[in-house]
Amino acid sequence: MSLKESELDLNAKFKIFLNSRTKAELKDIIRDYNDYCVKNDKKEYKIRGYSKYKKYELADFIIDSLPAEEKERIFKNIQQETLDKLFNDGLNLYLGKDKRENFENKEEIDGLEVGYKYKFKGFSWDGEIDILITDDNKIDDFRCTCRTGQAGGFCMHFFAGIIDLIKSDVLDPESLGVFFDLSDSQIEKLQEKKTKEIAKETIPKINTAPVIQEVSLQNEDGKVYIYDAKITEITETVSKYREHVSKVYILTVNGGKCAPGEGESIEKRSFDKINARASKNTMDKYNLKVGDIIKFKGKFKNHPKYGLVIQNIRKFTKV
Repeated sequence: MSLKESELDLNAKFKIFLNSRTKAELKDIIRDYNDYCVKNDKKEYKIRGYSKYKKYELADFIIDSLPAEEKERIFKNIQQETLDKLFNDGLNLYLGKDKRENFENKEEIDGLEVGYKYKFKGFSWDGEIDILITDDNKIDDFRCTCRTGQAGGFCMHFFAGIIDLIKSDVLDPESLGVFFDLSDSQIEKLQEKKTKEIAKETIPKINTAPVIQEVSLQNEDGKVYIYDAKITEITETVSKYREHVSKVYILTVNGGKCAPGEGESIEKRSFDKINARASKNTMDKYNLKVGDIIKFKGKFKNHPKYGLVIQNIRKFTKV
């Protein structure tokens, strides 16, 4: 099952999320939709006869029964809610706080397929999940023996594996390679230091960046484009979480220009300096070093640890 945005239409993505829910939750989705139809004078569009279907049949039945515009509306309604629950359940499993299951061990897959196999154990059952990784360290696919995974849905085992691979510095949380993103707060939670800091670093915080801030306000998501900026400093931050060491790099860039978009007609404004956040995978991939002139795009944030920073950067280009 491909998880790439470009290879999935709305029905395919909707089906994955529906199959990630319980049978009771799927019935609640139908009831909520039927209530919506009643309140909006659309009684003729109500979904009927769903009680006879088994759980694995309900997703297809819902998709076949809904008008196209309603699929998109309901998908948007359940997407973040589903991701949040899966993330929290996966985090509890990863931390050993789940009351029903525990991860037993992790093995590397190295052959025709590349990735990691996790084995988990419940009260009276065993299972395993394979998370396959591409050559550029993004998620390619996954296979889980749990009921939700076998039905084609996301499961907490998948998210626990993602969390472990992020903490192991295998995956970049800001560039998973799948059609959904972790939220900023979830990424922050994964990158928090839960145990003592193992290397004390001095982060060159930037407290004011008026030009970049003004430019970022022109986009709802705070996105800003940086052009022809010079890397003058690279700070490596290192922390230990359980047995995993994670690294984040802060690039201080000077003397570039910023804009709310791309294209020759877009006004580019000069700025003094700003910090940009990059993962170890990103640093290795683009071989970034002090003195490089670069361009990139990302979201402008006021981070409690790093100060004003541009993050969620998927690509750097050397000029």
